[in-house]
Amino acid sequence: MIPLIANGNITADDGFQQLEAAGIQDWYANLVVTLATTKAEIHQAKIDAGESHSPADHALRHTLALTEGLEVDEALWHRLRAYGDRVLIPNSERSRQGAG
Repeated sequence: MIPLIANGNITADDGFQQLEAAGIQDWYANLVVTLATTKAEIHQAKIDAGESHSPADHALRHTLALTEGLEVDEALWHRLRAYGDRVLIPNSERSRQGAG
């Protein structure tokens, strides 16, 4: 029920009526409908704020990252480098044994 209401397939009132017809207690039906409408409102707010993560948006961001690269905050880059330095195994004859 939650996805149906959250995605706009049915109205909150219709969802409540369906839950009520299925014998769901009013307090629980209200909880389900409130959760669904809240999820829908949050999703819409993200879209309005330019934070849409639709499959098409994700594909576009992926393509742009591949063709134009990514911008990484300098402090984050230093943290990533420090982590890499801790896990890097320097090249040696011993390190190549069993590699692959």
